[in-house]
Amino acid sequence: MGPGGPGQPRGQGQSGGPPGPGGPEGQGFGPIEPPAFQRQQPPQNPPRGLDTEGFRIANLRRPRHFNVKIESLSQPGDVPFDLKAVNAVIRGKSPIYTSGSFEGERIRVFTMPWLEGNEVRAVVQVARETRDLDRLWQSQTLTLVIFLPCALVVAALGAIFLTNRAMRPIGTMRDAATAISGTNLSERIPIQGQDEFAELGESFNSMIGRLEKAFTDLQLAFEQQRRFTADASHELRTPLTRMKLSTSAALEPGANEADRLEALRVADEATEGMNRLVNQLLLLARADAGQLAFQRERSDLRVIVSEAIEQVLKPDSIELNVDFPDRAVYAEVDPEAMRRVFINLLENAYRHAMEGKVAVAIRDEKSPEVVVADTGEGIAPEHLVHLTERFYRVDSSRTGGTGGSGLGLAICKTIVEGHGASLKIESKPGEGTQVSVLFSEKTS
Repeated sequence: MGPGGPGQPRGQGQSGGPPGPGGPEGQGFGPIEPPAFQRQQPPQNPPRGLDTEGFRIANLRRPRHFNVKIESLSQPGDVPFDLKAVNAVIRGKSPIYTSGSFEGERIRVFTMPWLEGNEVRAVVQVARETRDLDRLWQSQTLTLVIFLPCALVVAALGAIFLTNRAMRPIGTMRDAATAISGTNLSERIPIQGQDEFAELGESFNSMIGRLEKAFTDLQLAFEQQRRFTADASHELRTPLTRMKLSTSAALEPGANEADRLEALRVADEATEGMNRLVNQLLLLARADAGQLAFQRERSDLRVIVSEAIEQVLKPDSIELNVDFPDRAVYAEVDPEAMRRVFINLLENAYRHAMEGKVAVAIRDEKSPEVVVADTGEGIAPEHLVHLTERFYRVDSSRTGGTGGSGLGLAICKTIVEGHGASLKIESKPGEGTQVSVLFSEKTS
């Protein structure tokens, strides 16, 4: 095939020059270099349509139309590159690609029919050696075989490293959770960064903190219960022992009427003490169970404190000073419960004032306040925070007969706080102690 001018008869080609492939001498195509494709001097900035070598190139944005004539170059005895492909194209009338070999070289063959109407007039076969493609394929295959496994190994190692780094906080939490026990609730997770794992660690530490506080409170409750049981048993055993000794002495053969009367007096005092202790324990038990109810009413605090003063036996060696305002001081309280509070405070003041003074004052400034003070031996600062604990005594050597049961201030605190008020204790060793009941504005 080759280009031809308009009107040139079909089957005549140009001769001269080297023969074309597939034909004898004198029947090939000679080189044609139309003036439009003559080599030109390479320009510095080639215009559109010229490459840097000075050759004119086609503008592929516009379709090109050529006149083509066909000339037979085949000779008898010539063998097509792929005869099967030729037969297939003749039958199917459509171009196909096939692969084969020619003179020991692998080739890729393109076979297409030349149609006139619906009739195949000629078959065109174009072949190209695949040596360069094979070499490229081998190179790419070698690259994939060598570098792809290496890349996969590097990617796997990187994924393992990143996964371990991302999961490290979870491992730390697991180790911390494993190390935590009932005796080691102080363990905490180290927090690093500000991501979701850090937030999870903070939540975990907060949970452990609450557990630690709850466990500490539970231990304190168990310890208080143990001490409460021991102290209650001791307080009940003391009057029972007194009763046993006095009644045993009265039953002796040599006992007279006076001994029997003394035994009855001791038994009566011991029974009264046990009754008071049991009532106190029942009051605290109801308070712990949330069943302590108060019958509140608008009451004059001067009347309640005065009744408490009358019910407490004042030793002759103690001077009592009372400072009440001229007008009534009202508060919404349970009169019977508050009277018990003031009786307990007065008994403590008389017990520790010895030969000193006891002062009772009622103040009504911003809110009502009742103050009971004594000039006794005072209390050391380390004992002040424990005074309202049950069965707590500053002098542990004192028993119920000399130092009270240790429940008085605990009961006072329970009743006062149940009214929405507060109990304040101030003391200085060698100067005395002052206990104040502060009523809130809502209570008054």
